[in-house]
Amino acid sequence: MAVVQISKIQIRRGLSNVGTGLPQLSSGEMAWAIDTQELFIGSGAVSEGAPAVNNVKVLTINDLSANGNILGFLQYVYRYGSNVVTGADGGITPLAIQTKLDEYVTSVEFGTVGNGTADDTAALQRAINELYLNAPHASADGASSLRVTLRIPAGIYLITSTLYIPSFVTIEGAGADKTILRYTPTTNVNNPAIQFVNDASAIGDPSPLSNLIAAGGSTAQPRGISIKGITVENTLGTSAGMQLDAVRDSLFENINLVGNGTFDNSMPASSFNPDTNSVGITMHAASSLVTCEHNIFRNVNITKYYILIATKEDILNNTFENCKFTIGYAGVYLGLDSAGTQTNTSVAGQTYGPRETEFINCKFINIKEQAVNVVNGTNNAIDNCKFTNVGSNGGGLLTTIYPEIYFNTPGNMSVNNYSDRSVLITDSTKLSYLYIPHLAGNGTYSSYGVINLTLVYNTSYTYLCRLPLQTTQSGGFSGSVGYEITYVYTSNSNGYTRRGEISLVADSDFITTQLSDDYVFSGLDEGKSTLINFESVFLDATGAKYTGAPGQSPSAIGIYYTNSVSSDSGTLTFSYTATF
Repeated sequence: MAVVQISKIQIRRGLSNVGTGLPQLSSGEMAWAIDTQELFIGSGAVSEGAPAVNNVKVLTINDLSANGNILGFLQYVYRYGSNVVTGADGGITPLAIQTKLDEYVTSVEFGTVGNGTADDTAALQRAINELYLNAPHASADGASSLRVTLRIPAGIYLITSTLYIPSFVTIEGAGADKTILRYTPTTNVNNPAIQFVNDASAIGDPSPLSNLIAAGGSTAQPRGISIKGITVENTLGTSAGMQLDAVRDSLFENINLVGNGTFDNSMPASSFNPDTNSVGITMHAASSLVTCEHNIFRNVNITKYYILIATKEDILNNTFENCKFTIGYAGVYLGLDSAGTQTNTSVAGQTYGPRETEFINCKFINIKEQAVNVVNGTNNAIDNCKFTNVGSNGGGLLTTIYPEIYFNTPGNMSVNNYSDRSVLITDSTKLSYLYIPHLAGNGTYSSYGVINLTLVYNTSYTYLCRLPLQTTQSGGFSGSVGYEITYVYTSNSNGYTRRGEISLVADSDFITTQLSDDYVFSGLDEGKSTLINFESVFLDATGAKYTGAPGQSPSAIGIYYTNSVSSDSGTLTFSYTATF
C-alpha cells in the first residue's frame, strides 16, 4: 500500500544498552538510541498489517562511517525465489554480501596496477602474505576455510624482486599470456622470479631450504599449492622462472615460463656461453625423504632459457603432461644442474638422483642439445612425446649432433616417441645426413607406429633402410646396439605373406654386425618364402657401404635385401625396438 499521508510522527530517544534495551516501537514510531547512535522505526503490530513485529533499523551516515562497509548489512541467498532449498526445513541460508564477495579476492584489492610500468612486487607479496602467511590463515586450526583463491586479473605486472610463495597458495590468472608477471630484478639478479618456501616462513622472512629439516621436515614442506593461468617472463635471462624447494603435492597448470634467449642457430655449441642461472624450472630436495614429489605440471610451456628444467637431486614422482619445451640449449637435465654439476651421492638429498619423473604427451622443439638427459636416476619415463629439431644445434636434419634422449643410467624408459629423424630411416635421398639415434646410453627405444616400404624383384643386395648406431652423450659413435625388428611382407603379385622377427646387433668399436631372421610363411607356394633375404652392413657418413678405407668410419647400420621371386612386388611393414 502506498503511503499518501503522514499525520503524526512520534519520536523517542533513550539508551539502547541500559535496562531492557530498546522497546517495541509502535507502527511508524521512531527512536534514536543516544548511546549507540542508531535510528529505528517500529513496524507495528501484525494486526495492523505489519509482516512481523519488529524494530527496523534505518541506516545513517554514522552507521556507514562506523562500520565502513554497507555490504555488511545486505544479504545474499543462492538463487533466491527459485525452488532451490538452501536451509533446513525448506528455509533459506542467507549470507552477508560482504561474506559472499570475500570468497574470492583479486590482487587489485591489495593495490596491484598491472600496467607494465608500476612496480607491483610489494602489492602481490602483500596479498600472498596476508592471505596465506597471516596467523589465522597459516595456523592449522580453522585455516582451511580462510585459504581463499587469489585472482590476478589480465595485465602486465612488473616484478622487481622474487615472489615467495608458501603452502596452500591458490593463484589463478586470467590465462597464460593474459596475466603476465614480468620479472625484471633490480638487485640479486640471479634469484628466481618465483620461489616456494616452507612453513617456517613469516611475513617478510621467507625460510630457506636449509631450515626445512629443523622446521619439521615433511610436515613443514611447501605443499598443496595450485597456480594456474599465468605467464612469467624473465627479461634479463639471469635467473630461474620457478624454484621449487622441496615442494610436494601441488599443481601447476596453463603456465608459460619465458626467458630471454635468442639463440642463433648457426652458433656452434662449443662457443655458446649463456648464463647458467637461466633455467625455466629448478627443483631441490632437503633430503631423500623431504623432496620435490608428487607434483603435476600440466600444459606448462617453457621457452628461451639456457636449460628448460634442471635438477640433480632426489626428486620423486613428478609428472609433466601436455607440456611444450622450446628454444633452449638443453631441454631437461635429470641428475645434472645447469652449471654441469652431477648428482653427488655423498650429499644429503642426492643419494639416488631424480626418480619416476614422467614426460607424457610433451613436445620438444628447437633444442640444441638433448631434449632429455638423464645423468643420474632411474625409472624416469618419456612416453608418447614428439621431438622436432632437437640435438641439431638448431640446424635441423642436416646437422644432427646429439641423441635426442640420453640415459646415462639403466632403468629408464622411452616409449612410443615420435622424432623428425624418423625420415632418415627410409629416405635414400638423405643418406648423406648423419643419423644420430633418438636414444643413446642405457635403455630401450621403440619406433613410433609402423614403417612401410616397397620390396621388388632384386637378385643382388639392394638398399632398404638404415638404423642408427650407439653413440656417446656428445654424439660420437661408440658401443653396441641391438635391434628386434618385427615385419610383415605381403606380396601383391604372387599371393603370399611372410611374417618375421629380425634380430640384429652391431658394435661400432669392433666394427661387427650380425643379423638373423626367423619367419613364418602363408601362401600357396612355400618355396617362395626362402627367396627373400636380408643382410646388415655398416654405412659411413656419406651413406656408402663401409669398407675400412682410409678416412671411413661406421656411422649407421644399413639393411639390404634380395628378392628372387620373379616379377615380385609387395609391401614390407615393420616396427622395431632398440636396446642400448
